[in-house]
Amino acid sequence: MNEALSLIDGPQLKICMPDPRLHSLLNLNPAIERERRKFDGQAVIEEVRQNPYAARALYAFEKSRHSCFPIQMAIMLGASTNVVDFLLSVYPRSIGARDMYGSTLLHSACEFQTPFEVVSLLLERFPGAITEKDFNNNTPLNSACRCEPTPQMISLLIQRNPDAIRERNKEGMTPLHSACSYQASVEVVSLLLEIWPAA
Repeated sequence: MNEALSLIDGPQLKICMPDPRLHSLLNLNPAIERERRKFDGQAVIEEVRQNPYAARALYAFEKSRHSCFPIQMAIMLGASTNVVDFLLSVYPRSIGARDMYGSTLLHSACEFQTPFEVVSLLLERFPGAITEKDFNNNTPLNSACRCEPTPQMISLLIQRNPDAIRERNKEGMTPLHSACSYQASVEVVSLLLEIWPAA
């Protein structure tokens, strides 16, 4: 587990230590469905209620080889709006958090098929996240197109950032390239082509 992380919250410096119990609740691999099913959002809420500062520490999650704040891992594991809203209320500054790959909470929500309502909540709380790019130059739209998105999700992301449909990541891939490469549904590919026929 990580060493303490110093965070400045208002006028005073706080030292936030990772909580072993919270770590064990979130130390799951979000890329494996049976691991995602083990996620217990209510247990995360109860643990953070007992130790609110645990939500402000960075954790090294060995099973996913990921370092991030608890809210980001909860989102990657498919947390409900109730869990995400609670974690944001405990540590509001986490809305701007990035993981070790430069992914925002919105990138993670798009990449790990988080419920549509969570994506909407994140956009409501941090509208600027829609234009943010990760270290590979992916917008949230490009991240979503790699992970079996719904047409509803794609429509929302394009509505919030129409220019993202033309953005290329470091590999030169647009969202349409990503959707095709990662076998997105015909509906998603058709939607992308309908919005940008010149692609």
